[in-house]
Amino acid sequence: KPGNDLIGSMPTLATLNPVQNQIVNIFGPGFLPFFPSNALLKNPTQFFPVNNGFARAYNTEPFSLTENSGIKGTLALPMTFGSAELNGFILQRATTTSNLGGLPQGSADNFPPDENFAAIPVKVNGINSSFVGLYSQGFETGFSSFVFGGEFNIFFNPIVPKEYGLLFRPMVGFRYMGIQEDFSVAAQNPGVATTTIFSRTINNLYGPQVGFRLELVTQWFTIGADPRVMVGVNQFASSVDSFDPTIGGNSDYLSTARFSALGAIDAYVKIPIHDQVKLYAAYNIFGTGNISRPQQQIDYNLNETGGVFTNDIHLNLSHSDFFVQGFSVGLEFNF
Repeated sequence: KPGNDLIGSMPTLATLNPVQNQIVNIFGPGFLPFFPSNALLKNPTQFFPVNNGFARAYNTEPFSLTENSGIKGTLALPMTFGSAELNGFILQRATTTSNLGGLPQGSADNFPPDENFAAIPVKVNGINSSFVGLYSQGFETGFSSFVFGGEFNIFFNPIVPKEYGLLFRPMVGFRYMGIQEDFSVAAQNPGVATTTIFSRTINNLYGPQVGFRLELVTQWFTIGADPRVMVGVNQFASSVDSFDPTIGGNSDYLSTARFSALGAIDAYVKIPIHDQVKLYAAYNIFGTGNISRPQQQIDYNLNETGGVFTNDIHLNLSHSDFFVQGFSVGLEFNF
């Protein structure tokens, strides 16, 4: 899930609540001890007044990336010291959209009463400001995520060899995982070109990993778990492209590398249904940190010189966590 990130910069108190801002300016921030002066700064997705009515910003909270399918395969070769296993997986590209063609709508009692706008608050010269992009015709956002990877591992023979019982097998290997994600915004006003923002990240994580396989083996079933930890690098590329008919366009791109770690575990059960075939079911989860995600790396900034505004929406690299979990079922063939 992309999380809960504001689409835009944080507006000023004067933007969100002009009346409260005037009280604070006259009497000081301590005049309303029960209502801190920065309280409304935490929720710009609620309606706030603008010249022609009311507006609200949006965030990525409605986005969901659940229930996408994939495929995983493993090829294992027995060795005298254990087994060598090569496996890979690929998940269907997960896509989610929000606010398709929509604008802020009033509640059942018709509040706000006037024209409503979708808003994208922006900074000016790197400072939070009262400037807000207002859109009355349409406001659409989208997010997509594509995850795939593979690993090569060597599982050594059990420390205490036996046919049945609890078996512990150390493991060393190498892992790669790719995470490619896009985030887009399309905001519209009548009679002019669409305002667009498109952000993309390509994360390539790879490095050596260690772990173990712990199995309880019986003649009727096998229960096991394969915890693994990778320590390596994330070679990634990020870009942000934006256009607005009033302030023009801007593009930003960066490719660099970061330290990265990844943890994964497969908890599974195997049930023999034939001499050479087993039914396999597992719960799979893996997670990593220090990756860049597209909705978090946008700095919504304008440059102002002599009253002239230009587009300076650019990259501001993020450091995010990323988790994938799900279930897998299949068959294991032994030859």
